[in-house]
Amino acid sequence: MILIHCFLAMGSVYIFGTLLTANGNLKQLNQIALGAMLLNMALNFVLIPLYGAVGAALAGLTTQALASLAQMLLAHSIFAFRFRWSLAIRYMAFLATCFSVAYAGKALPQHFLIQAILTALLCIAIALILRLIRPKELLQTLRAEA
Repeated sequence: MILIHCFLAMGSVYIFGTLLTANGNLKQLNQIALGAMLLNMALNFVLIPLYGAVGAALAGLTTQALASLAQMLLAHSIFAFRFRWSLAIRYMAFLATCFSVAYAGKALPQHFLIQAILTALLCIAIALILRLIRPKELLQTLRAEA
C-alpha cells in the first residue's frame, strides 16, 4: 500500500528527468541520482531493521519523493516555469474527486471491471467539466499528428 504512492513521484521523475536530459543537464541529474541512492541506502539501513518491509517501502517513498522534488526545483530554476494557480486547483479538484469516486465505486455491488469502467467514465467526465480535457484542442492535435 505504501509503494503505490511512489507512482506520482516516479511519473514526475520520468517527466522532469526527460526534460532535463534533453536540455543537457546530465551532471545535475547524476548528482540528484547519487544523492537519492545514498539517502535510500541510509534510510534502508535504519528503517529495515526497525520495520522490515514497511521500512523499505517508506525508504523508497521518501527517496522517490525527494528526488522528484529536486528535479522539479532544478527544472523550475532552469526554465523559470510560470505557476498557474487556477490550473493547479483544477488538477487538485480532479484528483480529489476521482479518488472519491473510486472509493465510493468500491461499494457498488457490481463486478470489479464494471466498477473500474464506471470510475474511468466519471473521471473523464470530471476532466471535461474542469476543462482539463478540451475536445476541440484534442481533435486538432490528433489531426495535426496524423
